[in-house]
Amino acid sequence: MQIYRIVKTDHANLDGIGGMFVAGRWHEKGHRIIYCSESRALAVLEYMVHINDFSDLPDDLVLLTIKVPETDPILQIDHLKLPARWKSKVGITRKIGTEFLLKKGSPILQVPSVIIPEESNYLLNPDHEMARKCEIIDSKSCFLDARFKKL
Repeated sequence: MQIYRIVKTDHANLDGIGGMFVAGRWHEKGHRIIYCSESRALAVLEYMVHINDFSDLPDDLVLLTIKVPETDPILQIDHLKLPARWKSKVGITRKIGTEFLLKKGSPILQVPSVIIPEESNYLLNPDHEMARKCEIIDSKSCFLDARFKKL
């Protein structure tokens, strides 16, 4: 399986260190984690929702293609089984993701995208020994079109 991630060039790795400094949708601050998407297009959307100033889009972004071995067990969270207000109550998803990281039962958790709940994002736990089998197989310069600011 291949999954995708957009990052600045200097973060083009699988160490997950960013999660140590800031909380995210699916984790509490202080935990290494890597957020990825099932498609290139979803990776772009997930990146764009975090842009505050479209007049200063980064010019050093890369789109990573990450290979996940077929043997790695993937846990899944079905959006239909989440509490009704999971999109607006970030504490719900942070608890789920942080528990996933701490239990280390699987290297990967498949979660619904808030943007398109029927599509998936993937959380990689770099502290799980099987996550070391995941590898970046491609890294391409990623241009984010400034026309997004019109949306």
